[in-house]
Amino acid sequence: AVEGATATRVEVIVGKPSRITLDVCLAQMGLRARDCLMIGDRLETDIRMGREAGMAAALVLTGVTDRRTLRRSPIQPDYVLRDLRELLAAR
Repeated sequence: AVEGATATRVEVIVGKPSRITLDVCLAQMGLRARDCLMIGDRLETDIRMGREAGMAAALVLTGVTDRRTLRRSPIQPDYVLRDLRELLAAR
């Protein structure tokens, strides 16, 4: 989108699934990736970024990804949740 709007080539991508922003956030909060859980609804961005960073990853089925897409994908989460209420119930 930036390239289309500005006609300028982007040198570094910091959006998902790039780890740049994630690593900065972890450092600012003093957290280790292995102690965190990435939660998202997109396999190619949210879940991929979490897994590549060394986090556990939870896919929420209330968004973009459905079970059929999940079965066919090489990117697999550690957990699959119908919605975020399941996460709270697991506490």
